[in-house]
Amino acid sequence: MKNLYFYIFYLLVKFVNKINKNDITPAFSGILLISLPLLFNLLSIIFILGGSTITKSNASLLGIGMSLVILVINYFILYKKSDQIITYYDLNGKSGNQKKIITVCFLIYLITSAIMCYYFAYLVRNGRL
Repeated sequence: MKNLYFYIFYLLVKFVNKINKNDITPAFSGILLISLPLLFNLLSIIFILGGSTITKSNASLLGIGMSLVILVINYFILYKKSDQIITYYDLNGKSGNQKKIITVCFLIYLITSAIMCYYFAYLVRNGRL
């Protein structure tokens, strides 16, 4: 269970619990949040490699399809083990400084991924890539 991906999932689940105490499935909300930067990164790679072949009509289908694939993979990796992951990190959590550093690094990663995805999408849309 000593896995950074699991720990970030744990932090996101705790974040969802803190913000919305009425959330019935905070583990699924955590999966949605952890899937965002993965989707941004995959879309960026597709924009770089095959940007000229993406049209407006298939861009939505591509985004939805990739989102579903990422969510299904995360469901099997995280959601099925969510109780074990949460229990493990509740008992063996990181120190305050480690938790802050990991949170800041994840936020930087999320923001950078979103900006790069937007930038590559802009280049593809304007025919520069």
